[in-house]
Amino acid sequence: MMHCASWVLVGCAINGLIRAIYDYQTLIAGCAAVVAAYFAARPVYRQLDMMRLQSDAVMRGMLLDRERDLRQALEALDKNVGEPLAGLGHAVYWEEGDEIDEERAFYHDQALSTARTWLGTKYRWRDSAEVETARAGLEKGLDALIDTLDDVHRPAHTEKEGEDYAMTDEEWTAFLKRGEDAKGEVLGKLSNARQLLSAVSSGIGAELNAVGRQLTAIDRSLARMKQ
Repeated sequence: MMHCASWVLVGCAINGLIRAIYDYQTLIAGCAAVVAAYFAARPVYRQLDMMRLQSDAVMRGMLLDRERDLRQALEALDKNVGEPLAGLGHAVYWEEGDEIDEERAFYHDQALSTARTWLGTKYRWRDSAEVETARAGLEKGLDALIDTLDDVHRPAHTEKEGEDYAMTDEEWTAFLKRGEDAKGEVLGKLSNARQLLSAVSSGIGAELNAVGRQLTAIDRSLARMKQ
């Protein structure tokens, strides 16, 4: 009797299992499909991770190149433009008071003309639109400063009359007066040029910081992938 009862219990259990499978066959089929899809997709995920790793490595190399270029641009800008401006500043602030004499004006005119030529023709680094605009402003600021220095020193080596020209008394008086007035303008033009240089350097520095943040993010991503 007990043997028969056991078979009855087994039969009931089987019937219950069959009914459960029948009632939840859609859910079971869905779960099975998910499990199958997971195992099927694992190679794809590994391939995607590998592609992402390669992409990050390439991007990292590009960012390192850009970082190097930006640092070179800052160093070259300081050397070729910043130093000549600092030299004029030293002459104006420490050697000549608020004005500069004709001899020093001539010397700094030459130095800044060289800087202006370098900025316009030999500056080789790619800039963002913001930095490019600031650099164009710096070129104009240097032009204004150089023109003012030229006005200061020109009377020292110009005669009232030459081989192919002659100034009237009024023109000569105005020419000399312009030279004296220009001495008082150098300080303001110098300050403006320095601010314009700072704007260019700040723009390059901002991009350099952004590149640094991108490199940090990529390095963290690469470290996670390698774990």
